[in-house]
Amino acid sequence: MQQPKPQTAFERFLALSLVEQSAQKYSRGYKMCCPVHGDKRASLIFWEDEQDGHVGIRCFAGCQRADICAALGVRESDLYNGARAPQPGPTRKIDLFDLVLHKFIHPTVLFNLQVEDNVTWKTPNGQQIRGVIRLPYFLEDGTLYRRSRIRTAISAGDGSYWDGAEAPLIPYGLHKLEEARTQKLLWLVEGESDCWTHWSHGIPTLGIPGVGNTKVLEAAHLREIETLYIVQEPPTAGKKQDAGKQFVDGLCQRLRELAYPGEVYVVSLQHSLGFKDPNDLHKHLFVEGRIKEYPTELDKAVYEALPLDITAGLPHKEQLSEVQPLVEEAIGKQESNTLYALAPRVARLETRQQAVILTAMRQHMKKESGFSPRIFNKLMKEEMERQGQVQHISVTNKPDIKISGNIEEDANATLMALYSANIPPVLFVRRGKLARCRVDEEGKPLIEDLDEALLLFEMARAANFLSYNQARQAYSPTYPPVALARHILSAKSWRFPALRGITEVPVVRDDGTILDQPGYDPQAKLIYLPHPDLVIPAIPTNPTPQEVEEARNFAWKYFEEFAYETRSDGANAFGLLLTTVTRSLYGAVPMAAIDATKQGSGKGLLSKGIAYVAQGRSAAAMVPPSDENEWRKTLTSQLVEGNLLISLDNVDGLLYSSTLASFLTADVWTARLLGTMNSPEMPQRSMIMCNGNNLQLGGDIPRRSYRIRMDAGVSKPWMRNKFTYSPLIKFIRQDRGKIIASLLTMARAWIVAGRPAPATPLPALADFTGWCEVIGGILAFADVDGFLENLNQLYEETDTDGPQWAAFLEYWHATALGTKKYTAAQIVEKIKQDADFASSLPEPLAGLPLQEPKEVKAFSIKLGRALQKRKGTPYGASNYRLNKSEDTHSKQKLWSVSDAPQAQAAPARLVWGKKLPEPEPPPLEEQVTTPSEEGMLPDIADEAPASLHAEDALMHEVSDVCEAPTCQRSIEEVEDFSFDLYGNGWCEHHRNRGQVLEEGAYLSPAFPPLCCAYRQLEEGQASWEAFVKTVPDEGILAILQAIEAYKAREPEEPSS
Repeated sequence: MQQPKPQTAFERFLALSLVEQSAQKYSRGYKMCCPVHGDKRASLIFWEDEQDGHVGIRCFAGCQRADICAALGVRESDLYNGARAPQPGPTRKIDLFDLVLHKFIHPTVLFNLQVEDNVTWKTPNGQQIRGVIRLPYFLEDGTLYRRSRIRTAISAGDGSYWDGAEAPLIPYGLHKLEEARTQKLLWLVEGESDCWTHWSHGIPTLGIPGVGNTKVLEAAHLREIETLYIVQEPPTAGKKQDAGKQFVDGLCQRLRELAYPGEVYVVSLQHSLGFKDPNDLHKHLFVEGRIKEYPTELDKAVYEALPLDITAGLPHKEQLSEVQPLVEEAIGKQESNTLYALAPRVARLETRQQAVILTAMRQHMKKESGFSPRIFNKLMKEEMERQGQVQHISVTNKPDIKISGNIEEDANATLMALYSANIPPVLFVRRGKLARCRVDEEGKPLIEDLDEALLLFEMARAANFLSYNQARQAYSPTYPPVALARHILSAKSWRFPALRGITEVPVVRDDGTILDQPGYDPQAKLIYLPHPDLVIPAIPTNPTPQEVEEARNFAWKYFEEFAYETRSDGANAFGLLLTTVTRSLYGAVPMAAIDATKQGSGKGLLSKGIAYVAQGRSAAAMVPPSDENEWRKTLTSQLVEGNLLISLDNVDGLLYSSTLASFLTADVWTARLLGTMNSPEMPQRSMIMCNGNNLQLGGDIPRRSYRIRMDAGVSKPWMRNKFTYSPLIKFIRQDRGKIIASLLTMARAWIVAGRPAPATPLPALADFTGWCEVIGGILAFADVDGFLENLNQLYEETDTDGPQWAAFLEYWHATALGTKKYTAAQIVEKIKQDADFASSLPEPLAGLPLQEPKEVKAFSIKLGRALQKRKGTPYGASNYRLNKSEDTHSKQKLWSVSDAPQAQAAPARLVWGKKLPEPEPPPLEEQVTTPSEEGMLPDIADEAPASLHAEDALMHEVSDVCEAPTCQRSIEEVEDFSFDLYGNGWCEHHRNRGQVLEEGAYLSPAFPPLCCAYRQLEEGQASWEAFVKTVPDEGILAILQAIEAYKAREPEEPSS
């Protein structure tokens, strides 16, 4: 007769050939070897769900259900086909499957520990309970102990009992102590579940059966164990008693009693990693597919473990036979100070023995000795109080600190109290100073440095301070001393965790994991402080292509209706959005230049939308400052406040700042803080956005930016309507958590895939390579094209400096002067003669008057400085380049322009270990021909002394210190600081030296007032300048008078 076909999903699954061959019955389910990774022991379990009958599958090696179904030749939907309608589960106790599924513990671990289910337990009152779990305990030799634990619920607190009450309690896991002795370390946890977790990862662990049963630990258990780690769990909400504190206190008291000589550390997984206990961490890593990283994650918590001194506070018992002879000797010599020194030892005697000593002192110590029974009793009382004082070893308790007057000891005790109270961390080290994080009244998190007042508050929060009351002869509470706060703030280093910054959204860590647990993260050195209303959906551990596509479309749908000029502008906007959650993966980030053809195009709304995704509010807005000092102050203040998003609003005109350019590429920023002389190093993790209409970027800003340009195509873009999401910020606020989860899903998928590079190479952005690789890789992996493809257009449209110099040098090379060499004076003369040449001058030089000699000289100086700054810089498609040389006869600086067009410079390779080819012999020295010799230009060298040509002084660096020999006052110290035409700085008392230096250009060597001045004029500008800077003040006054007299008679006596 033909067998009926299986009807249920579970029966069909059991009928699969591979399952039928290898499945073995396990509790109310089955176990078998996983067909995906080919393990040697059964790591796959499957069962029939009790409510709807679907097939449940779990592989303890982390294989995905889809992969398992594919290996078995079925679809995931087959696990549900034919399942019945949901119905209530059976009214039974728990079994091994419940433990395995809830604790994520491999079935083999529980099998080897002889954990049994479906047990019938007889209670002490004779009642029989069926369907419970028995957890057997073992002795060190592996024999079964006569007392075991009974579980009637998943959580021990909901149903845990003892079977075999006649036997004393013992720790759980004694049969595994040999492994601990081999490794010389042991973890102490509460209960059995954390033991299973650690044993699964090969970590030696001993379980204490309940927080109040710490006395089950014996000295023999700790033999050959050098280091102990005690796991402290966080307080349970709604319970007055702190079980974690009680567990640590009880164990430390027991270790004192056992005189344990090794090192003891308390480990808080809640503080270090954000998890309640080891099993909680184990389950989290299992879900993320990182179960093998458990030892690595645990090491992070060990790194922050708090050492405990269990020997502190142990009273030393004194013997009367040892103390009495010393007291009698001191009495015989009538030495009061010796008796005072013996008071602590007398206090440690028994009461009857103390009476013997005190009676002897009262009877035999004379008044002449100065002995005071009152002082002696006070010293004894202090020692007895110290003996009876409970040591505050718990990390959540407030210890008592008795002010001793020794500031070093008191400061160390206070620091230990602060360290102990800093769980979870609230105090940090940032920029080499103590800092803390707080939230203002608007919900914005801030980082503030600790001053005396704030540190006193934290000291009072961490400890009780006591001072000795002489009148009462007892210690009484007092305020924390200010001197202690100053001493602690003056220390060179502290043991508080380092703080890099604050994030208000989950971010991707360096290793690809996601920081999504609120609080301090030691790996990223960030504090995650989400808004209370922010809810982040679950992020897939291994996102599928469909999940990536859905995440991309959801995150982008709120930003897709902006009027981007090109597809590349939209891709760059998507890159800016992704930067908010991936900021921790790279160093410097370029500035996002959000540009528009007309106001009202949406550039400000885009900035605001990005900011609301990143932090739930607008970015820290600022107007571009007017000078470099203000730039430095403004950017530094943004870093001090911990702002990670900075917005430059409504940029008008040219945006140029060397400080901003340096800030964009800096990983560490150094600047003097306002009101102080301190210049700390601050990590630069900020992102900068700027917006404006037809932005103009100058200097190095264009190549440190990327463009997002908008063109609405209408004259009144602010009048547009019919947008899908309007008002935009309202919708972003509602779905902020989902947007962030979508961005993280995209990032996670790219990382899990091995961080593939885009098929099309990205443009080179040297200082921002890390940012380009991460953002470009994520976008390409999510099929977003066009990222950074508009960089050349940005450079061409926003670089106002380069095109002007390219046009100037092109006219120089092709029309005005060719390739020959000229002095600055000759170039100026050509500019005066050629109007087209003058009109091609770049903006800083264009339109300057060239009529008077002083105007010509000032222009020559500016031109020389401009040429020097751009020496060797290629411009334009033909790579026009300024070249500088020197006339071998007159020692004058000569300038020429050359061109060398090339499509793209190939990278040069320098290889060591290979000899360079012999250089060719230099050509014969070429005689430099000046244009005057060919009749092209008049040689203006004859118009002034040859030694004082303006070009000789063009290359001076601008000084910010007074050049007078006896002054050296800086520009910051002088209100009325001035500069001469050569860049020399002068204070108000030595400004006349600059006047003498400038007047020298109009004097001929025939100027006769001083013989030394005549010699310096004849030798040239450099010698004249050195003379003016070193001559005494009296000589300067004399030269000024002579110059005035020389000028007064110059019309009547023309100079030669």
